[in-house]
Amino acid sequence: MLSLLTTVFMGAANGDDAVKPQATRTKKIDFAKERKWWSYAPISDQSPPDVNDQAWCKTDIDRFILTKLEAIGLSPAPQANRVALIRWTSPLSVDTQSYEPTLLAASNCSGLR
Repeated sequence: MLSLLTTVFMGAANGDDAVKPQATRTKKIDFAKERKWWSYAPISDQSPPDVNDQAWCKTDIDRFILTKLEAIGLSPAPQANRVALIRWTSPLSVDTQSYEPTLLAASNCSGLR
């Protein structure tokens, strides 16, 4: 109660004195334009693009990803081994268990083959 009284005496505005912000809209929404947004477009079949490295692609989605990588001059990283994958997730281990997995623990992991 004392903190409430102190706040009021120091100049806090009550419901009558409070300045109420006015909502202002700076631009009008063009609904016709907004309906053309990509997520509102009907779903259509897309044929997977041709890529240079067919062996890397395991699914059609990989072909879309590889097309974007090739367009900017990149190539996929080599496949990681089991130990690298376990150590890559070590920040999660450090957060949940307070220690990083050792190479021995990572190599004994049977979940990744």
